[in-house]
Amino acid sequence: MKFLTVICFLTLAMLSCDKIEGEMSMKKGEEISDKEFKLKFDNFNDSRCPEGVNCITDGFVQVEMTATDRTNQVDSSFVFISNDPAKTSVSIFGYQIDYSDFTPYPKEGVSVSESEYRLILALKKL
Repeated sequence: MKFLTVICFLTLAMLSCDKIEGEMSMKKGEEISDKEFKLKFDNFNDSRCPEGVNCITDGFVQVEMTATDRTNQVDSSFVFISNDPAKTSVSIFGYQIDYSDFTPYPKEGVSVSESEYRLILALKKL
């Protein structure tokens, strides 16, 4: 009986890994995937006004992404733009993908390496 319980638990654990949902943190070049698609964070441009600086505009973050279906037959590239509500969400391959944040926020006099930046996305299976 214990063996059957362990087998059931392991099967459920494996099935739960077949999809990605919830809030995700990605760094440039990183890819996340499930059985239906792959999502890659390709590039970014951060023009946000640093804390401690008076700027004419607030600036924005532009993030380039690529989604590929699991058959590798369909690639779709798209861009998130942090200050444009029409460019902060996309529905693709049965998922709703929403731009949530891009960290860290720039600060005057503080340099941040490209590898420290994180894109925060919310993914929801449709």
